[in-house]
Amino acid sequence: MSNKLNVRKIFTERLVAAREKCGFSQSKLAEKSGIQQSTLSQYEGGLRRPSIINLRRLSRALTVSVDYLVSNSEDPLPRSPANDKLVDGILALGPKDRKMVSALVESLLSRKK
Repeated sequence: MSNKLNVRKIFTERLVAAREKCGFSQSKLAEKSGIQQSTLSQYEGGLRRPSIINLRRLSRALTVSVDYLVSNSEDPLPRSPANDKLVDGILALGPKDRKMVSALVESLLSRKK
């Protein structure tokens, strides 16, 4: 498979997976990203490639990195000093405190839906 086709396949699969993980329909993602639902459908069907601007809009709406959407990166989190500090802080906690953080995050995520 050519590299161009591989990138398109990765993008379409990860876009759908990230959207579903967020619990978004295409319509909801369109609302969150400012990209028309018909365009999202074409992206997910592999019929159209996103512009750099739309990749960034999608990554923000889905809270994943652009790199995750278009490459073999397995890390969906956008890389930033704030994210790195947050992850490092959680990893420095003991098991009991990590469990509390996990419960808090789950509670916040359930309110989001």
